[in-house]
Amino acid sequence: MFLCVGLGNPGLSYAHTRHNVGWMALDLVLERMTSLKGPGMKLSGALWDGFLNGERLLCLKPMTYMNLSGKAVWEVVRYFQIEHSRILVLYDDRSLPLGTLRIRPKGSAGGHNGIASVISSLGSPEIPRLRIGVGPLPEGIPLRNFVTSPFSREERKELPDTLERSARGVSLWITEGVQAAMNAIN
Repeated sequence: MFLCVGLGNPGLSYAHTRHNVGWMALDLVLERMTSLKGPGMKLSGALWDGFLNGERLLCLKPMTYMNLSGKAVWEVVRYFQIEHSRILVLYDDRSLPLGTLRIRPKGSAGGHNGIASVISSLGSPEIPRLRIGVGPLPEGIPLRNFVTSPFSREERKELPDTLERSARGVSLWITEGVQAAMNAIN
């Protein structure tokens, strides 16, 4: 069993913002799954259960807001007894140019409060993640304002390809492992 977590914020005001690109990528993964059940509200998040490439995959959107995402992840991991190596967290990264993807088997939070919460809640930085570039942060714009703002018209033109490559990365991670996904996506 695998767990794919899309980080984001609940509510219509956040729906199309940079901070919710993890949810957007997860939505595309959900479209490709078979025998899909959900969403069910499981503990602190919306949870789907199904299959991707013949492997059982749980998909989670924490409903705790970004900075407390780890609570929902920890609850699902504990309930289903999922190994950390079988978790993939999708989230926005302002330090990467728009559309750039980076899959890693582990690492620091890099200043991202959502992944920091996940690392803290699970007690380990050894959690695979897919960072989705939404940057760079414009000079003079507060970080909070930038990540909670919607993509521009020009940026929205790039988004479908970025999300498609993200979903392909999730598929590769499940079938061939994190190294193969890194080689193909990074």
